[in-house]
Amino acid sequence: MSKTNRLVSSSSTPGDYDSFIKAKEQKEQVLKSGYSSSKRAMEYFFVLLYFCVILPWNLYQSFAPLWFNHNSIHSNINSINSNINSINSNANPNSNPNSNANIHHSNIHTTPLNTLLLDILGGIVLGMITTDFVSGILHWIADTWGSLETPLIGQTFIRSFREHHVAPSAMCKHDFIETNGDNCLVATVLGIIPIIFFRHSMFMSFYFTAFALLGAFTNQIHKWSHQYQVPPIVKFLQSSGIILSRTSHNFHHKSPFDTYYCITTGWLNYPLHVMNFWRSSEKLVTWLTGYLPRSDDMKWTSHLKYLETTLKDHDGGEDEASHDQVDTIKKKN
Repeated sequence: MSKTNRLVSSSSTPGDYDSFIKAKEQKEQVLKSGYSSSKRAMEYFFVLLYFCVILPWNLYQSFAPLWFNHNSIHSNINSINSNINSINSNANPNSNPNSNANIHHSNIHTTPLNTLLLDILGGIVLGMITTDFVSGILHWIADTWGSLETPLIGQTFIRSFREHHVAPSAMCKHDFIETNGDNCLVATVLGIIPIIFFRHSMFMSFYFTAFALLGAFTNQIHKWSHQYQVPPIVKFLQSSGIILSRTSHNFHHKSPFDTYYCITTGWLNYPLHVMNFWRSSEKLVTWLTGYLPRSDDMKWTSHLKYLETTLKDHDGGEDEASHDQVDTIKKKN
């Protein structure tokens, strides 16, 4: 049995308060130690690649047609006006040379603008919805299946999800690179798609740009939902429902962490919960593979139900029982 498995197994049975605190701290340290220098280097690489290369390219590809279309329209208008004025002057020297030109300006300019706005807004909104759904799927997979011993993704990705359930507030101490490095890898792949396949589609350019950009910031948004103090603009976005709020995310951080997985906007959390989407998906996976959901996560988080109950007894309620459980209990003791 590995050191990790021995640690998890030895602390899975409820005990007194001090033993729970010790088990929690041991688990947190083991998970934290899994953050390697090679992973740090990978995160640096993809953060720089996405924000310095892919994102600027995406933004240029998305917004350049607006500028070129604007210039093209006015260039065509000027050319048409010049021809009309020349014809009118030859046919009737007393006619108003600008009367027909104004009509052509209206006809040429209005229709493309409406189409462009629909492409922009439609692409951005659909990109936000897609990002929220994908964040939920990836979050559900990492929380529900696999372990630290899973090849390739165990130490790289699953480890951070286990650490987050053991110590939810730990991510608030992570810097920008550690918080967003993994997501920037995915955002880089998403950002390359419109560059290669949708160079002439404004809708798809805005869709993938929004998808990738929000994807890159999803864990930052997630981090903000765990912080009591956030910048005013973030607080406004949270309170207006544009990005995930602390209140919404609290539903997820109650043992056994089996719902409200979407962590970008949070728009899809309630509909998917009502549809029983996650339980149905788990039953399907279990039927196909025989694997039980959250079997590994439960080993790491076995102490949290006790801590939530203890915090509820201290506070007289459980609205905030899922956040910073141990720190709060320590302060009150």
